[in-house]
Amino acid sequence: MLSVHDLDLTLRTLTEQTLQLLDADICGVLLREGDVLRMRSCVGNRLTETGRIVMRRGQGVAGSVFVSGVPTKVDSYLGNEKVPQDFVAVAAAEGIRSALAVPLFLRDEFIGVLEVWRRRTSTFTAGDVRQMVSLADFVTIAIENARLHDEQVAATAEAEHARDALQRQMAILNRSAQVQQLVLTTVLDGGGLTAIALIVARDLECEVGVYGSAGELITSHNAGGSASRLPAKLQRPGHRHPEPAQARPTSLRIRPVLVDGGCAGNIVLVRGSHPVELIDAVSGHAAMACSLALLREQAAGTARAEMLEQLLWDLVEGSVDHRLAARTRVHQLGINLTRSLRVVHGQIENIEELAVPAYGDIPGPDRIRREVLRTVRAASGTGNLVLSGMRGNLLVAVAADVDGAAVRKVVDETAAALLRQLPDLRITWGVSKAHDDIVELPTAMHEARTAHAAARRLGRQNIALYEELGILRVLLGGDTEPDLRTFVDDVIAPLITYDRETDGALLRTLRLYFDANCSQRAAARLLFVHPKTLRYRLGRIRHLTGLDLSQHHDRVRADLALRILEADRSMTGEDGPVRDARSREGVDDSGF
Repeated sequence: MLSVHDLDLTLRTLTEQTLQLLDADICGVLLREGDVLRMRSCVGNRLTETGRIVMRRGQGVAGSVFVSGVPTKVDSYLGNEKVPQDFVAVAAAEGIRSALAVPLFLRDEFIGVLEVWRRRTSTFTAGDVRQMVSLADFVTIAIENARLHDEQVAATAEAEHARDALQRQMAILNRSAQVQQLVLTTVLDGGGLTAIALIVARDLECEVGVYGSAGELITSHNAGGSASRLPAKLQRPGHRHPEPAQARPTSLRIRPVLVDGGCAGNIVLVRGSHPVELIDAVSGHAAMACSLALLREQAAGTARAEMLEQLLWDLVEGSVDHRLAARTRVHQLGINLTRSLRVVHGQIENIEELAVPAYGDIPGPDRIRREVLRTVRAASGTGNLVLSGMRGNLLVAVAADVDGAAVRKVVDETAAALLRQLPDLRITWGVSKAHDDIVELPTAMHEARTAHAAARRLGRQNIALYEELGILRVLLGGDTEPDLRTFVDDVIAPLITYDRETDGALLRTLRLYFDANCSQRAAARLLFVHPKTLRYRLGRIRHLTGLDLSQHHDRVRADLALRILEADRSMTGEDGPVRDARSREGVDDSGF
């Protein structure tokens, strides 16, 4: 599209593509004429009046963009005060419900607006805005190319002696078009930055380098046969527009690589013996190809990251059906979640205290969260943290096939990497115990929260492992510290009362039953009673407390209550009622 010099044809093609990419119903390009915006190209409209729209500065959505110079969206079009009254009838006839408009800038000068409308109730997302900004960059390039071409044709027509220059220019355009075709084919075939640099360098027999946003050299290729003249590092990286000639060697042509409206780096061509016009054209094509390659990689990476993050939340918070479906999907993706699974729970404690400036439309706190998540996902490359995601200041990750020491090392290394990026960041961590079934991850999530509570409240060097908490699992198992006496009373108070009033042994029976790993036969031997007596006592315990000792949940509650009772024997007013030395051998209180 950028090689087409018919502005109307180019704009129509771009509006048609924008219509499809944004899933819109109407798309138009309004170009500036003094203090008004006039529709230059429009597709999808039902009325001819829509294709003849003229908006004044500040009038309508496009006029608002004219004033502010930033993207503007309207989710309820007809009821919005920005929509002028004289356009309401046209909008109603068109059935417009929502709109999104972005500015067109050429060399920092406002030249128009790219706008889309939908005939259905919908909300334009941040992704839609970023995509429109990227498309707007291509529109401005197309407009600039068309205008430059018009100026060139006009100048050539005015001077008869310009024939040779025109032929020379056409040769350059043909050559640059060939290079453009090569690099675009390379991108379509899956080639990245290295492949683009190689193609351009070989075709022009020159030297090409691609630099990152910090000015670092990412990849280069030298087909000129001479010593490298590329700088090891760009002194002024990240500029949206090429550096002025006086700021760079005359033999270098530097072009920005734009992604999502921002500068992701630069591509540099060493001119050699080629005409400046050819190097300029080819550098522009190469920069566009690099942008497309990065956009493709970014889109693929973003889509996969979002999918994996959704799988993570399904596994740690979803229903059983969601967890089973997520487990199937995880296996299909080849992710190892088969044994020793742990949930890592992190919390950013001081995000509002960190002085991180905004970048474009990204607030400082969001930049911190993105950097934290990026660093944690970089740790995933070690194979330990296989899933990770963030919600607000909460970070959750799943570690696989690691013991306590290994997961502590992973978290320590991740925390150290974060401190290198954000020295004042304060983050606390909690880690669950190991689970071998992926369906148990909600339990692991609860354990990680409990461990995190221990790290925050007890200052355990910013990290706590659930299996190391001991009785603190009960103390910190909720959002607030529980009342231990109430907990004991709720679970085994009837047994305490029964033993006190009848000189019974139900507490001792329950304790030894757990000590025997819930084996009735083994517990009966420890108590020196007949197995039928033991079964009677267990039935009596169930009758008095409602505890179903065949259920794991009730076993845990009873066991913890007994252990708390042992730790505070004053509750019953006796010395050690649970492990009383009085074995009462031969005493049968069951009636048998």
